[in-house]
Order: sequence, then structure tokens, then C-alpha cells
Amino acid sequence: MPYPYPLPPARLPLTYSAARWAHLAPLVAVVVAAVALVGAPITIPFSGVVVLLLWLPVVLIRLSRSNRGDALVRNHTAQSLNSIITGYVALAAAIGVTVLAARSSLYDSGASLPRDVAIGAAIAMWAYWVVCGVGAAVFAIIGATRARAGLFIRFPIWVAFRLVPDSARLP
Repeated sequence: MPYPYPLPPARLPLTYSAARWAHLAPLVAVVVAAVALVGAPITIPFSGVVVLLLWLPVVLIRLSRSNRGDALVRNHTAQSLNSIITGYVALAAAIGVTVLAARSSLYDSGASLPRDVAIGAAIAMWAYWVVCGVGAAVFAIIGATRARAGLFIRFPIWVAFRLVPDSARLP
């Protein structure tokens, strides 16, 4: 009896692998940074450096000679970079609002409403950053599976602002 499903190719094309790693490399880096952060207090600077360099593997994949001119790799690296840059913008906003909230509570002039608003805004920004991070992780996994299948992807705007253009035509 013949096999009822088509057999998978013996080896995936290099393009699919590079496009898949464009999504998985930042996800792996975040997991390594989280494990290092929980592991020991001495590794906190290592975690910060890893988080600040999330974009590096994606840019290296995009600029690789073997991937130049490949629309699939360009699309997936653009989506991954947009997700990373959006996460950085949300993190910077959360840190900025937290600093303003801390400053308003340190120099309280008796009015509690501005302090409460600033603290509420800081909590809201950190909550948005966590939601954006979870959404980016979910869409990184979805993007990796779509890249393995050789399909293009477009992340939702709340996960990734369109900052890095991709010239790939989407269906």
C-alpha cells in the first residue's frame, strides 16, 4: 500500500531555514536571557546585553550573501526586526513612564492625583510591554512555522509597527 501522504523533502532549502531562524534566534536569545536572569544575580548584565542585541542575528541573516535577493528571507527578517524594534520602543516608553512616576512620587507637592495617574500609567505601560512580548513570542513561533512551509507572513500592527520595509508581495 502506498504512503497516503506526500513524503517531505529530504532536506529543506537553505532559504526556509534562514527565514525560520530569523524568528527563532531572538526568541532563543530572550529565553537564554530569562534563564540567566533567574539563574544568578551575577548574570544580570549578561541578560541586559543579550536583550539589547536581539536584532543582531536577524540583521546578519538578512545581510548574508546566500540570502540576498530572496523575497522569503527579506519578508521574514523584516517582520522579525519590526517586532524587535516595537518591543524596544514599548520598553523605552515603559521605562520612561516609570521614571516619571518615580520622580513625581519623590517630589510630591501634596497633590496625590498626578502621582496616582503616573503610577497607573507606569503599570499600564509595563502591562502593555508584557502583552506585546507574549504576542511577539507567539507570532515568532507562527512565523517560524510559516517560514518552514515557505509562506510569507505579516504580523499584526500591535505586535510590530511597520518600520523596516519588505518588498515581498503578499497574497
